[in-house]
Amino acid sequence: MKCEFSQQVYTLMASRARRIVPALWLVIMLIGLQALVAVLPSHANVAYAQATGNITIVKSTVGGDGTFAFASNDVDFGGLSIATTNNTGSSATFIKPAGVYTITEDIAAGWTLANIEVVGDIDGGSTWRIVDRQVVVDLDADEAITVTFTNAASRYTVNTAELSGISSNGAPVGPIASGVPLLIVEVDYGDLPDGSASSPAGLPTNSPGYNTDIIGAVGASHVITPGLYLGSLVDGEIDGQPSIAADGDDTAGAPDDEDGITLPAFITGEAAVVTASVVNTTGLDAYVYGFIDFDGDGAFTTPGEVVSATVLSGASSQDVNLVFNVPVDGDKTQMLGARFRLSTDAGLGPDGPASDGEVEDYLLQIMQPMALGDYVWFDANGDGQQTPGELGLAGATVELFNSDGSPATDINGNAVISQTTDATGLYLFDSLAAGEYVVRVTPPAGYDLTVGGADVDDDPSNRDSNGVIVAGQEYVESLPITLMAGTEPVDDGDADDTTNLSVDFGFVAFDLALRKTVLSTSNVPLVPGASTVTFQIEVFNQGYVTAQDIVVRDYIDPAMFTFNAADNPIGTTGGAVAVGYSWTADATGATATLTGVNLPPQQSLVLEITLQVAANTLGQTLQNDAEIDSATDADGNPAIDHDSTPEAEQGNGPNDLLADNEIADDGDVDEDDHDIATISVDRFDLALVKRVESFSDASLVPGSLVTFTFEVFNQGAVAVTAPITVVDYVQSGFIFEAANNPAWDATDPSNPTIVIDDVIAPGGSVTRTIVLTVDVNTAGLTLANYAEIASDGQPGDADPDSTPDTTPDNDGVVKDNETAEDGQTNPSVDDEDDHDVALVEIPVFDLALIKTIASVSHIPLIPGLSTVEFDIT
Repeated sequence: MKCEFSQQVYTLMASRARRIVPALWLVIMLIGLQALVAVLPSHANVAYAQATGNITIVKSTVGGDGTFAFASNDVDFGGLSIATTNNTGSSATFIKPAGVYTITEDIAAGWTLANIEVVGDIDGGSTWRIVDRQVVVDLDADEAITVTFTNAASRYTVNTAELSGISSNGAPVGPIASGVPLLIVEVDYGDLPDGSASSPAGLPTNSPGYNTDIIGAVGASHVITPGLYLGSLVDGEIDGQPSIAADGDDTAGAPDDEDGITLPAFITGEAAVVTASVVNTTGLDAYVYGFIDFDGDGAFTTPGEVVSATVLSGASSQDVNLVFNVPVDGDKTQMLGARFRLSTDAGLGPDGPASDGEVEDYLLQIMQPMALGDYVWFDANGDGQQTPGELGLAGATVELFNSDGSPATDINGNAVISQTTDATGLYLFDSLAAGEYVVRVTPPAGYDLTVGGADVDDDPSNRDSNGVIVAGQEYVESLPITLMAGTEPVDDGDADDTTNLSVDFGFVAFDLALRKTVLSTSNVPLVPGASTVTFQIEVFNQGYVTAQDIVVRDYIDPAMFTFNAADNPIGTTGGAVAVGYSWTADATGATATLTGVNLPPQQSLVLEITLQVAANTLGQTLQNDAEIDSATDADGNPAIDHDSTPEAEQGNGPNDLLADNEIADDGDVDEDDHDIATISVDRFDLALVKRVESFSDASLVPGSLVTFTFEVFNQGAVAVTAPITVVDYVQSGFIFEAANNPAWDATDPSNPTIVIDDVIAPGGSVTRTIVLTVDVNTAGLTLANYAEIASDGQPGDADPDSTPDTTPDNDGVVKDNETAEDGQTNPSVDDEDDHDVALVEIPVFDLALIKTIASVSHIPLIPGLSTVEFDIT
């Protein structure tokens, strides 16, 4: 019978490859090819008279032509060279007696044996077996055997489909009956880099070289057997697959068979638990071995670099933990090799063959936990530098991203959580892996980035701002920051070369403040319903953002003030900026819009408003409020003030009304865009008392002089500074003589006046005198002299209980020396105390004489001798 079989061997490929050998390969590994050949009968023992068969040797090439030599135990085969004539190959046929013959191909340089195929007669008794590159044929008489060697000029790819139909009548040892399926043996190899190529982009430096190939120093290899592998599958290769990223086996075919190991973060000084997912249904205990080159010397011989664990049979899938202690002094500059092997072989090292199982290789890096920070501050002076006294900025949101914009993760792969700064302004992202990052900061409303941002962390003073404006966004970002262990600054607040604390962000604020003060009054003290008060409103730009289109609102309480347009013509602001403005009044106040104004940082402007004091406000303290209604920033956007809320609603802010002239508070005590000004309508109250001071004669007679003193009292709460005029009403019986009163104005001798320009403090008084002459025909009369405050220097009825004038008979009931009554309110009962009287009595001139005898010298009288004394009264 005829039987065809083929066997696939030695298939190499760059991306995905298999090494396929018959099971005899294992035997040859143990006993050697020579021992196998030795048991075969030699051609010398076969007589040429025997019946013969023939053996045809065919050379086939793929991808080119080559010349190949063949050796045999038969001299006619030895040194045979089959000339190449075409791409399909050439052949030679040899007629041989029945017997055992070996045929071995000596491969030419640059060629790879891809396949050996043996075809024999279906009715003959010949058998054959293939061992490595050798075919052993037991030739029967009258049989024709064809042996085809297929070679490839480059690595030859064998698809899975090509393997599906392979069969053989060969067997692992010795000839057996035809029709037995070919036994395929696959081998798994590692793929650690062997040092022959540079590291890929992104790796710190070249990785060490490791034993990976089966050439020279033999790398790890495992015969693939059912029921023992890592992960979900294992595939075979013809040889080791060294690659710079240790992914040569990963990329050799699909799906990836290197899926059995879960690597954690390898953090210096910490334990790292490697999880191996293992399948072991062999019926034997197996072992999983872990090798990690922590010191980067290309070997796995340092203590602590090898960990193993037993894997019991019977579990279709189980996780085995290998615990490594990552050394503090491990190599952090390279990607380090890690090899994991699974086999029933005990005592495996990192290299060499194993009878079963799988090998998986990886690269890893020892990670040094790193940190990045650390300060967000309010740059009060806007210079981009941290100045003593400048405080941290609370309420800023700080986020960390990779330099490609993706969210950052920490050294354990966890998402880095955003932070919100407190009053210290500090932030810190720790437990980071080395890499390139970007810090993003979203400040509280009302803050803008300060100057700076040209560098990241190269300012030796660690005082600068590293933010850069991102167009169209509320947040700012740093430039990319590279974290690398051993290279970070040590003068940034700590001495740790794995921490960068120099990535700081300074912010300036849009900050307008308003101060309102009393600029002037029409008179002092204020007179309800008459006086006016001019208030000055100063708007400060305390921030470092130009303010535009400022609107100021003045809140007018009609019970305290009234607005008159005539008192408020179009004005021009003073201060740093001159711009026209006018006030527009409504029921609750007045508004001034400074359209087109550009108020630079750290400058102020001034505007004024004049209000009339309302009636019935005597003794009250009047309040007038002003507030910044609105403003825009330099881009024309509605401004958000960081420590106050611009508005046109009085008292709507949290602390609108608390502090007068406060422009430095952060809004906790007072919103500094709102301010109040107060002024008191103090009581103005003068009183006058007139008294007789002295007489020129003990008994007044026509021509006698009477001196009167009058005293003006300040009974009010404010000093009197305006001149006061006093009038003296000279009644009949007195004569005013200018010569006796040089300080008086005698224009009207009946009502002379005197001006008092002394400052009279509250509770104080001043005195003046007037001298009048007693007129004739006044004997027996009581003369009255009146004086009154003619003018108090105030507008309107400033004095609440009297009315200064020069009318003597409109002051109600005049009571001498009365200063406590209210003649305004009760004119028929009370005295107006700015008017007073003094009385003088002129005696009657009437002589009478009484004469009486006081004494006599003799009784009876003696004429010519006695004397008499008389008393005359």
